[in-house]
Amino acid sequence: GGTSIVGGILRLEGGNNRLLSTGSLAFGGSSGTLDVGSNSQTLGGLTFSKTGTTSHLITGATGTLQVNGGDIQIGGGDTSAVSAAQTVDMSGLGNFLFVNSLKSFSVGGRTDNASAAVTGSGTLFLAKTNSITASTFGISPYGNGNSSSNSGTVHLGQTNTINANSVVIGGLKTTALLDFQTLTNPILKIRGTGGTDSNRAVMTVGANNSGILEANATVDLTSGGTVTSTLDALLSSLVIGQNLRSTNALGKSVTGTFIMGAGLLDATSIVVAGQDSVSLLTTASGDATGSLTLNGGTIRTSSLTLADKKT
Repeated sequence: GGTSIVGGILRLEGGNNRLLSTGSLAFGGSSGTLDVGSNSQTLGGLTFSKTGTTSHLITGATGTLQVNGGDIQIGGGDTSAVSAAQTVDMSGLGNFLFVNSLKSFSVGGRTDNASAAVTGSGTLFLAKTNSITASTFGISPYGNGNSSSNSGTVHLGQTNTINANSVVIGGLKTTALLDFQTLTNPILKIRGTGGTDSNRAVMTVGANNSGILEANATVDLTSGGTVTSTLDALLSSLVIGQNLRSTNALGKSVTGTFIMGAGLLDATSIVVAGQDSVSLLTTASGDATGSLTLNGGTIRTSSLTLADKKT
């Protein structure tokens, strides 16, 4: 069975799993709130509106929401000439868990229209404590073949764990941001989908392969210098600013930015600004700009490459 919220507040009281724990919950309409209170609720799926401008809340300061099934997609749009903007705010929720190693967790618009006036966006404020286990974690990972633009933003909570084999912050022709809410000493931990220290993630911050729009991706774990955070990341590779430049002669640019505070960034290889080999279709290569900034922590790598330009 399934439950829909198309407005108002659905408040869960009287114990855990007041909704069917294997069922799905769908947020429709322009607004609506799920209040789990101090209870724990497990769901088989969680979906959000993908059209128009919407804002949905999930609250419960000491409560827990766990989702075990289906892809998570926050941010809408399609091939129509209609913009879409979706916001999901879990900042008033105590604990959020997404547990499905075969599914994706994605925040960002998915418009695909010939008009540059069409935009799609997705914004997520995470809960106080979060654990996300997925095959892919993406912020604006969707790059279309048209002129419409997409963006995605995730504001992390106090304690955050992302277990995903692929972490993509900013796909082709998109704008993406990962940062913290205004908090005291928040934490971000990144591992591969398996979640152990032997499971490393592949992370990309900014990639482009377009002759239509630039791409801009930012991971700012200081939130503009207002937050002192700790990072614990084990990666097999980290690429910051990659221009694939293989299918379009016009060559729009990509900018990737990674700013960390305290903690450890351990990546087997790090590339800061890379251009792939040109193809027969490419007569003007797109620029690639990358920036890696350290504010008090440690970066450990076996291979650091700056300005990796392939011919």
